[in-house]
Amino acid sequence: MLTIKLFHGRLTTTEELDNWGTDGPLLRIGGLHVTYLSMFAVILEDKDWYFLKFVNDLLYYDEVLYGDFTISDSDPEAIGQEVEWFDPVKGQVT
Repeated sequence: MLTIKLFHGRLTTTEELDNWGTDGPLLRIGGLHVTYLSMFAVILEDKDWYFLKFVNDLLYYDEVLYGDFTISDSDPEAIGQEVEWFDPVKGQVT
């Protein structure tokens, strides 16, 4: 299972963090397509592509901006975190 783990979250691009910020979700995806390090598309089980949105180099998901993410095929049970499918609606910048 391919996943994206989001972490180092904040609510605004100017927020000063005195720690590692919000620990984000572990998102299940079917694949990832990258074009010139400027467009990242998540591919879901329906084979549709959904583009990840970045705001000032921070990945936007579910009203939080994340400074770090990890793509892995590790067993999520070994990580000890619940997995949820990537939701394209939560990936839209509001």
